[in-house]
Amino acid sequence: MANEIRVPMLGESVTEATIAQWYKQVGQAVALDEPLCELETDKVSVEVPAQVAGVLTKIVAQEGDTVEIGALLGAIDESATASVPASPPVFVPETPQESAPTPTPTPTPTPTPTSTPTPTPTPTPTEASNKVMPSAKRMIEEHGLSAQDIKGTGKAGRITKTDVV
Repeated sequence: MANEIRVPMLGESVTEATIAQWYKQVGQAVALDEPLCELETDKVSVEVPAQVAGVLTKIVAQEGDTVEIGALLGAIDESATASVPASPPVFVPETPQESAPTPTPTPTPTPTPTSTPTPTPTPTPTEASNKVMPSAKRMIEEHGLSAQDIKGTGKAGRITKTDVV
């Protein structure tokens, strides 16, 4: 028996959505609540889950199509068997993405030596002893003052708004 996949209600004022991506292809097995496709509106991006387990037998609306709420997206047959393996297409795109970050860590050791000169925590303890509350920081910036010139009277020596005034 074929079960229809329809555009779900996406919000009170949302009347249509664009199909951003199909996660499954016709002939692939789908599990209950498995994401089938992604819909985008001007307000939200949402995945449409499978309401039943089975095989995706047809896709009516393609990626990039604008569809109205309640419109038919495709169908799932509960009694059919998968003709296309579900896992390889899903994992194939992820493998190249994982390969791309692998070269990225190679340049990362170069910035690591750059991190070595960051033992400039000497200014950090100065800032730690003169912690500035957000409202006081804004006032210091507005008046062109320096936090190091102001003695904090707040808890643990924090500079408060009244210290700046």
